[in-house]
Amino acid sequence: MKSLVYMICVFIVLFISAASADMLRLENYLDQVKTSNHAFRSAKEIGSASELISEKNILLVFPSVFGQVQQLSDSRETTNPIFQGDKSQALNYQLGISEQTPIGLDAKLYYDMTKTKISGASSTFVQIPSYFEGKAVLELKQSLLKNGFGESVRAHLDLIESQAMAQSYSERFKMRTTLADAEGVYWRLTLARESVEVTQESLKRAVKIRDWNDRRTRLQLADKSDLLQSEAVVRLREMELQSALDELRAASQAFNLAREVSGDEVVEKLEKISAKKIEALLMPKRVGDREDVLAAKEQSQASIASNRMDRSTLKPQLDLYGTYSLNGRDREQGESFSESLGTTRPLWSVGVRFSFPLNVVAAFDSAKGHRQAQVGAELAVDRKLYEQERDWQDLTRKFTEAKNRFAFAKAIEDAQTEKVMHERSRHEKGRTTTYQVLMFEQDFAAAQLNRIRAEADVYKVSAAMKTYSGEKL
Repeated sequence: MKSLVYMICVFIVLFISAASADMLRLENYLDQVKTSNHAFRSAKEIGSASELISEKNILLVFPSVFGQVQQLSDSRETTNPIFQGDKSQALNYQLGISEQTPIGLDAKLYYDMTKTKISGASSTFVQIPSYFEGKAVLELKQSLLKNGFGESVRAHLDLIESQAMAQSYSERFKMRTTLADAEGVYWRLTLARESVEVTQESLKRAVKIRDWNDRRTRLQLADKSDLLQSEAVVRLREMELQSALDELRAASQAFNLAREVSGDEVVEKLEKISAKKIEALLMPKRVGDREDVLAAKEQSQASIASNRMDRSTLKPQLDLYGTYSLNGRDREQGESFSESLGTTRPLWSVGVRFSFPLNVVAAFDSAKGHRQAQVGAELAVDRKLYEQERDWQDLTRKFTEAKNRFAFAKAIEDAQTEKVMHERSRHEKGRTTTYQVLMFEQDFAAAQLNRIRAEADVYKVSAAMKTYSGEKL
């Protein structure tokens, strides 16, 4: 006996576990969407890549190493072979560091070593036909007008970062809307299944009314018009059931499409919606601006940065530059290198470069156009912010209204439940007719469908409001 009780308990536990395993909860379904939905995965990868790209702007102002090796051989005819020989050969090595700073200063620090060999020259006039020449060179250039003090460089940095972040925010918004849509189709399928159950029961009750009227008509206890009316109700309920089945199939297809599963059959059980869940459902909180608005802001900043770059290129060019080098020359490479590190043979130069566009009118018109474009970009952001505020206010109102409609629908359903239960009790006591009970049951089914539609409205608005949640994806 104990063994039998034990086996029954084990069976019950296994049955409950199997039933739980078939239950697909919302969070598990969203995990399937995150894993299988290519649109979500694509947006996630592109968004992450854009964030990494936004960091590359530092490379524009980060020091870089440069170098070159060059072999030269010149056998052209010379004007004075005694001094120049008939062939010159040179091997040049150069290695250094360059940097373009955010303040518009271009700097280069490098070392240059060249081995030169002159063939065919007179030893009387050219006593060292083969020698090494080393130079330690510092070159500086400061922009004063065009790219003045790094204006264009900083604008370029801002452009790269803003464009990349705009792309990142756009992709994150796609991810968020994908999940919001997936949550919507989850509850859509749940409610579609419940609607089918309700319409099936409604059809059964309509058939009972039709059959009851048919019997009464055949017994000449009722007019044929009652039978015809009940027959029309059956056809109406059949049409309602077909519509419910069509919606179930469409909801199942959308459900599987979001998780990229073929077919329109969903075998898993889904969470049920209850009045307590609806009543406990809180309005999703809003955290800052939505990602599409943040993307618009970044796009506006990118437009402003691009305009700054363009305006800078229209300015006259005025550059201050200077070069300073330490030099050494000797037939021995080591000696040439040592001399180039001393200050006995310096070479320096300082100068100014200037250029000015002749078409001044076109330059001013272009600058005016860029200023107008910047104003337009800022106005576009203002419009986006306005739309966001209006949309949030609209969703807030719809959420409150949807919950109020659900409360009314639930109250009506409760009243219809009480009414039909009371009428059934009266029928058992012989105080009412079967027809009256069946009609009350039809009213009860209509109240159930109305409550289901109200539930759908609540969850639809709630899912849309979650696009403002700002939760990390």
